[in-house]
Amino acid sequence: MDIRQTHILIVDDSEDERNMHAYYLTRKGYRVSKALDGEEGLKKALALEPDIIVLDLWLPKISGWGVLLRLKSAERTKHIPVLIVTGDASVQPQECEGLLTKPCPPDELGAEVARRVRGHAARRSSGPPLL
Repeated sequence: MDIRQTHILIVDDSEDERNMHAYYLTRKGYRVSKALDGEEGLKKALALEPDIIVLDLWLPKISGWGVLLRLKSAERTKHIPVLIVTGDASVQPQECEGLLTKPCPPDELGAEVARRVRGHAARRSSGPPLL
């Protein structure tokens, strides 16, 4: 997957976090969309079908937990890797593909996003075994 085509959705109620991570990832060549609460994040995830979602768990309107469960139960979005970025290091949702603890330095987020995007692209390109 070409990094210039990779679309990341950042869902975080902290404007500083959203903007800092969006700025960093955009500078790395990713396309970035942002959402400020769970409701907007879920709508954008369904409409845009990004390549990866960076999701805070503690969100207004619909919690990050609720967003995660809905994304993973919807046929159109269940394949999208979700990277949790949260201030609570004691959580590890089974449904997500990775977890980073806030405050999360942008380069750490960038490295984790790149790792998840490469892994997701490799799984998608391998497809089902031929008979």
